[in-house]
Amino acid sequence: MESATRFDLKLDRDEKDLFAEAAALMGTTMAGFVRTAAKEKARALIEQERRINLSNRDFAAVTAAVERAFEPNEALRGAIESARNDSLRKFASQHRRRGVSQTYVLVVDAKDETAVEFYRRYGFTACRDAPRTLYLAL
Repeated sequence: MESATRFDLKLDRDEKDLFAEAAALMGTTMAGFVRTAAKEKARALIEQERRINLSNRDFAAVTAAVERAFEPNEALRGAIESARNDSLRKFASQHRRRGVSQTYVLVVDAKDETAVEFYRRYGFTACRDAPRTLYLAL
């Protein structure tokens, strides 16, 4: 079992009375009530922040884009050229010279075989067990 840690909380009298009444209604201690309520609120907030909510119009646009055949645009071509650019390789090389041992890899998930071929033309390598996941070592 993990060791417990402390969390101190200062309340004004009205807040304490409110929490005490709610805890009594739940049949628990104030600490138990506050812990439960805080966990529920934290989980709800985190879930809300992790979820992307789209309007019906935006959902239709995203769905259409996902279902459309892959066709790389100029922005994607530029991003790949930038990733292959010597400046990124120099950045990684400078870190290695300073004793920072890191490897930089650009990873993509190709939508279809056309996308796979596009990325391969730019030097990406497909993963053996997931052939639509490709990487480019920088």
